[in-house]
Order: sequence, then C-alpha cells, then structure tokens
Amino acid sequence: MLQTKRPAIDAPYLRMLRKAVDISGGEIRLAEELDVPLEHLQTWLAGEIVPPVDIYIAALALVEREGEKWKAANSTSRRCT
Repeated sequence: MLQTKRPAIDAPYLRMLRKAVDISGGEIRLAEELDVPLEHLQTWLAGEIVPPVDIYIAALALVEREGEKWKAANSTSRRCT
C-alpha cells in the first residue's frame, strides 16, 4: 500500500497550539496543563482534528500569560538601564 505524506497545515490554531507546546515545555506537559490525553493533543497538532473551542481558549490563555510575563520582564529591565 502506497502511503502519501499529508501536506503541512498552517492554520492559526495550529500555530498557537505549537507555541503553547513550546511555552509549556513539550507535548506531555501541555497535555497535562490542558488536562487532555496526549493522543488527543497529538491528533490536534497533526491537523487531523480541530481541537474543541474550550481547549483552544485554554491554550491561547497560556500563550497570552507567557506574553504578559515577557512584556513585564522587558519593561522592568528597561527601567533598570
């Protein structure tokens, strides 16, 4: 049987999920943070199934919190120079 490679999907929700994976320290940690089975997360990351809205919002909140920490850290370091 001939297997074909799926084309890479670059949907906004996938970019955000991948960023959440990076921020959380990996797929296992993000699955724990979102309280979902790792297999579900991997299916979403592969673009096979779109994650439920509540999972998307939780991952988006994680990314947003990290962004706020980064902004705060940079504004503090600028004041110190």
